Amino acid sequence: MIVSCLQKRIRGIITIEKSSSFIWICILLCLLPFVILTCFNVITYDDYAAVGAFGKFGFLKTQQLIYARWEGRFTATFICGVCVKMGILTKHYYLVFLLWGIFSWAAIFFLLDSINTCFLSRTFSRSGIAQASLILFILDIYVMVEMSSGIYWFSPTAVYQTAFILFLTLLGCLVRRLTAGRKRAVVVDAAIFLLCVLIVGSNEMTAISLACFFLFLIGAYHYYGVPIPRPQFLYLGVVLLMGVIVMLTSGTLSYRQQVMHGKTGYGGALSILLFRVLSIFYYVRQSFFGGGHTTGKTSFDPDHRCNSLWAAGQL
Repeated sequence: MIVSCLQKRIRGIITIEKSSSFIWICILLCLLPFVILTCFNVITYDDYAAVGAFGKFGFLKTQQLIYARWEGRFTATFICGVCVKMGILTKHYYLVFLLWGIFSWAAIFFLLDSINTCFLSRTFSRSGIAQASLILFILDIYVMVEMSSGIYWFSPTAVYQTAFILFLTLLGCLVRRLTAGRKRAVVVDAAIFLLCVLIVGSNEMTAISLACFFLFLIGAYHYYGVPIPRPQFLYLGVVLLMGVIVMLTSGTLSYRQQVMHGKTGYGGALSILLFRVLSIFYYVRQSFFGGGHTTGKTSFDPDHRCNSLWAAGQL
């Protein structure tokens, strides 16, 4: 009888291992085409302007000029400068997909592992979490409206995919904050504050979305009658404060508006950004719940800055 029980146990383990191996094989086969495409990825459009600007003005000066005379995306600009200095844009462009792919998977893994640790008492193994995060990463690639600019072309990838990675990391930190002790809570709060600043510095739409997200959380606490944690107001305050600072000190609504002969005020610009955020939510909904394929220009298309200050040499 003991031998029979051991045999059943061993058969069960073998069955689980076989199914797990099959899932890993499927995941690798799904990722293989995207990895192969990295061999054909080449520098294009804004990437040339970035390489020229950082080569001409240097690492720090270029970031200062871009912030003061074009846009307040300091997080994306810093990453761009680092990648230019490391030669990723000129010599190792294939690393664009690999690096952002690895960090995207790591952010998804961190979020799922945080949920598994804090709420599910580690019900699932790390191997299972790794598989689930890879599957979600593959789904993230497949639902992109324009895959080439979403994960292969450096300029929009550094702006939008970076914000996505930071936001997932922020969600993981928020989950861990719920069960953190006093000493650990201080560290987690500091990480959340830093992530909020970096997300605001990624792009304007994500900054507005992040503020809406914290407002939604506060509203959810209030709706269900749960005491609202004080740090939630601090997180929202940091996002709003950084948004105002970027709006008032960067060149988005000052120098850039004058160069492009724009007549939109602060209220009009915020309205445009808000509708831009809503359009993104609409297209995300269409991607998940149907509505047909979109062709041509969409709200996800990055701004082609061939006529920007960089390309015009007026930086």
